[in-house]
Amino acid sequence: MSTLKYLIIFSVLLISPLRIYADGNESLFASANARYAEGEYAEAIESYEQILLTGQHSPSLYYNLGNAYFKNNELTRAILNFERALLYAPADEDIMYNLDIANSLITDRIDAVPDFFLKTWIIQLQNLFSANLWGLISLIGFALASMFLTLFILIRKQGFRRLSLPGVILALLLSVGALSFANQQKNKVNNRNTCIVFAPTVTIKSSPDESGTNLFVLHEGVKLSIIDRLSQWYEIKLADGNIGWISSEAVEII
Repeated sequence: MSTLKYLIIFSVLLISPLRIYADGNESLFASANARYAEGEYAEAIESYEQILLTGQHSPSLYYNLGNAYFKNNELTRAILNFERALLYAPADEDIMYNLDIANSLITDRIDAVPDFFLKTWIIQLQNLFSANLWGLISLIGFALASMFLTLFILIRKQGFRRLSLPGVILALLLSVGALSFANQQKNKVNNRNTCIVFAPTVTIKSSPDESGTNLFVLHEGVKLSIIDRLSQWYEIKLADGNIGWISSEAVEII
């Protein structure tokens, strides 16, 4: 990949923003927060949703909206918005804590199948930062690699060159790894393949039609992974590995 193309990719990563309360939304956000503080949760929800209608998104907006829905006794919508907040801030402990509380109140208890420890470790590492921050780290790594390479070329001392060459390699590994994490984080936001059950009760089918065999029943609030789409049906997978088909009308995409 050329240096120019590399830098263009990073410029896209770095300007994909969470500067969300420009264009007059700061006052609407402050008003929504004030309504929330006064216990006027329905009014706060309306204001937060108005901001979303302008095309603005951020972890703080979804987090506050999730809290307002939770206080307004709309548990499933609270879970949906906490999950959306985590897409933008995957390591935010407050979001994760509130999501855990909300999930503890739903009907279904799904025991997740544990992943291979190396996969779990990589996901945890990836979730340490947002796509923008990983993009910045990758750019720093690329700059360090360029610096070490320049020093390697210009300084002829063998001892120094033996030190600078590993520096080039390590900095490039950091840059490429961070870029990979940034792309994966952006893909989670742009290509959403998870959803929340919104129907009070829904029967999971063996095939994408009402005549399919009934497999099991789910209740609202459960998170599902979408592995295929066919017409108005989603093939879904639960955290415990169970698979089936659900009507798209029964869920909402995270």
